[in-house]
Formats: sequence, structure tokens, C-alpha cells
Amino acid sequence: MLRPGFDFKSIKQSDLRYGQRLKGVRGNTLSFVFGDDTDSEVSYDVVDKLGEGTYGITYEVSGPDDKHYAIKYVKEKLTDKKEFIAFLKECIVQLLVVEVSKSKPSGPYAPYLYEICYDDAIGEGYIRTELLRNTFEHLVSANTPKANDAIVSDCLFQLSSMLEDLQSTLLFNHRDMKGDNIMYVKNSDGTRIYKLIDFGMSCITWQGLKISGSSWFDEKHSCFRESRDLSQFLFYIQRYLSEYLSDELLYRIQQSIVAKVERRHTCKMYKLCPEYGLRKWKNVYNFVNRRNVNIPGGTPNFVKSNMTRFRAGKKFKSPRKSRRVRRNSVIAGAGALENSK
Repeated sequence: MLRPGFDFKSIKQSDLRYGQRLKGVRGNTLSFVFGDDTDSEVSYDVVDKLGEGTYGITYEVSGPDDKHYAIKYVKEKLTDKKEFIAFLKECIVQLLVVEVSKSKPSGPYAPYLYEICYDDAIGEGYIRTELLRNTFEHLVSANTPKANDAIVSDCLFQLSSMLEDLQSTLLFNHRDMKGDNIMYVKNSDGTRIYKLIDFGMSCITWQGLKISGSSWFDEKHSCFRESRDLSQFLFYIQRYLSEYLSDELLYRIQQSIVAKVERRHTCKMYKLCPEYGLRKWKNVYNFVNRRNVNIPGGTPNFVKSNMTRFRAGKKFKSPRKSRRVRRNSVIAGAGALENSK
């Protein structure tokens, strides 16, 4: 049970439900089996491979209830205690995001997490979650610039609203915002509701307890920066999806990621700025983390305003100095996990 001051080292691999990944003769994943003879064994057959990232591979699976789910298995061997704790923290961050947002009109902001399992024979961890429809990247790349005026602006507006909420309640930063880490479901009326996935690099503060995932970010990196997530996401969109955007939308996105470095220098991120350490995509993780970098156009408040003006046909309005998130508002989640089970 998660409480302030909780020691993650107190959880052992053996505390998790047993699971295993069954492979074919060519090493391809065929199914996942969770539980054992003493714990109601359940099998999930692989339907499709959904995606692969640095730390894990996600599959669509069919369960014995004929419902479809997503199962992610983590590439890193969790026999190492440090990697195991990072795995647990990723799951807990997702659980907390769901808990604090599930009652919101467009919540929860992440897919429901149903169970986590562990294969102690080979040190693999598995996460079974709600199945979402598609990624933002696939959606945009399948549509025209005209259609994407509506799609991208709607996604950015929704993300701004949910990040504004999560920042004020959990000081939440995803820290890995890119096109395949945003997915969506569809309402009965056909409207899309976007969700955050893959919380391996995320960081939150819950009741004074800092929970940070992957070792990519050590203690020297900021847990929270207001403009970090959307600046990174806007940088990704204009860098990898620009051919699918209208000139006007691309212009607005580019002008939103003009950074001030040490208050005296300007970095137009869309042109890169090697002199300040932004030479390629991977550099953006550290660039948006730096305390001497200010990106006022990447705050949730500005991005929401920018997309509202865009959809209303109003001219682009340059951002002012970013406002400061009120840290004393970080009270949400009080008893969230304590009361959720």
C-alpha cells in the first residue's frame, strides 16, 4: 500500500503475480500466461504487435473473456533491484495518473492498468492495460494537412488541459513526449479522447513522495518543469510530422518553441542550436530540462490559448513570460491508492 515515505526497496520480485511470455520457434511472442497452478492461470493470445520502444514492446492480446487488452513486456532484466524498482515506479505513476483523473470529463488521462506480473526465471516484467485505438503519430501521418489542422489542434488543446491539471495536482512531468506516446480512444459520437502512455521516464510528487522512473534521469535532472512536456512534444511534431501540417499550423508550432537561454540568448529550437547543446532529437531531453532554458510558448496555458486562437482564425500571439505553477496545490491523490484497492 503506497503511503508518504514509502520504501520501494521493501517490495520483492516474488511479491508480484507470476507471469511468462511464450515464444514460437523463431523467437516471436505467441502469448502471455499469468498465474500458475495455485493462482488461477490465465492465457492472453497475441493478436498484433503494437509498437516497440527503447525499454519495452507492446502487444494487442485477446483474453479468455474475449476482450482485447495491451500487454507490454519490459526489455530490461528485472533481476537487478534497481531496474525492478524503476519498473514498479512506472506502474505506480500510471496508477496515480488514472486515480486523480478518472472522474474528469475526459478522464482518465492514461489507460487503466489491470495487473503487473513477473517471470522470476528470466527476470521479465509484464504490464496488462486497457487497449487504446491508435497513436497520434499514425493518425497524423494518415491524414492531409487540412484534416490535421483539426486533429493536431484538438490533440494539443486536450493535452494542454490534462497536463495543466496533472501539473497542479501531482507536479507531473511525462519527460518522454513524442508521437507514439500519445494514443486515443473514440467516443460513441466519433470524437477522439487522447491518453498518455509509457510512464517509464515520468516523475511526480504525491503527498511529498517523489516518484521517478527510468535511470535516464538521475537526481541532477529536474522532476518538474512547467514547459518541458509540451515543448518536447511540439519539437517532435515539427521535426518529424511537418510534411503533414499546414503552413500556418507549422508556423505556430515553431514560434512556440523559441527558447531563452540564460535570459540573454535565443534558441529557435526548430532550427536547432548546437551552440546550446541542441543538435538532434535526443538532445531535447536534456535541453528542456535545463534551469537556464525558458520556453514560455511550451506551457499548457499558452499552448491551449494558441490552439484556441488558431481554431478561431485569429493571428498568432507571441507568448509572455511563463507563469509559475503553484506548488502548494499539490494535494491531489490524498489516499488515492490507499482507497483504490
